[in-house]
Amino acid sequence: MTHKMMWIGAASALVLASPAMAAPVAYTLGGDGTQLYKITDFNNPGSGTNMALTDAMGQPVSYDSLAYRPRTGQLYAYDDTLNRVGLVDLSTGVVTPIVTTASGTPEATVVATVGFDFNNAIDAARIVTTDDMNIVFFPNNSPANVTRFTDLFYAPGDVNEGADPSIFANAYTNAVPMTSTTRQFGLDSQTNSLVQINNNSGHLTTVGRLTLDGMTTLDFTDNGGFDILSYSEGDNTAYALLTTGGGIGLFTFALTANADGWLETTFLGSFGSFTNVFTSLAVFDDGSPVPIPAGALLFASGLGVAGALRRRKKAAA
Repeated sequence: MTHKMMWIGAASALVLASPAMAAPVAYTLGGDGTQLYKITDFNNPGSGTNMALTDAMGQPVSYDSLAYRPRTGQLYAYDDTLNRVGLVDLSTGVVTPIVTTASGTPEATVVATVGFDFNNAIDAARIVTTDDMNIVFFPNNSPANVTRFTDLFYAPGDVNEGADPSIFANAYTNAVPMTSTTRQFGLDSQTNSLVQINNNSGHLTTVGRLTLDGMTTLDFTDNGGFDILSYSEGDNTAYALLTTGGGIGLFTFALTANADGWLETTFLGSFGSFTNVFTSLAVFDDGSPVPIPAGALLFASGLGVAGALRRRKKAAA
């Protein structure tokens, strides 16, 4: 095989391998938790689609937060009112309850804004609330259960020490199956900051304030969501659904602060005329290949034709 033929083969393989790259998809909850809203265009989140959430009998149900489980590729939901975790069927909107906590127990949450995300290192999900609760859902226990740990608080010496946190959303890095390490972050609507959550101990460390244009603090409420997209270990992109004075929008931001303690934040798109209140956010790779541009297909085809013509000419000679 000549070097030229090797180059042609490699180029063709590169083009044909392109479909393995997939596009991310995001899910959030609307209609007071009764609607599952799907976002495929992150620059135009208002163009998404709605699906009603129901139980197995087709009756409407309401949930407060979503979490993607990387190890199984499934979407879970948490209901703060009935203190239950459910498994969401993305094709039908049916939510199947997995575990329910009795009201009045230490693990039962009260009416609050709830964050929910899977710790991919141990395959368990953490539930945090704006009233500082810190709970873990263990899906692999038999039966599955939830356990309450130390309530959330700012660590001694932190810039926000003594402040009452309002963590409405959380997310873990390295959102891939069987990761060797991960860190948990949260968004505090009281301080407009990203914090690191030290899992079971509950203590919070301020990372920095979310800022636009490198100077303006992004003032957001506790209506929204936050998740981290990972295609591989060490590859982490933060997305947040934030409600500000300008309405609700989708943002992305850095997970490390600059020298001034600010996190560079980029606005991706708004929901336009939507007046719906969206809560929670789950972002992941939906496994659908990104289409290969027609030009790339023609290029690969052309390489093959050119190679065939050269072989014919050589044979004729």
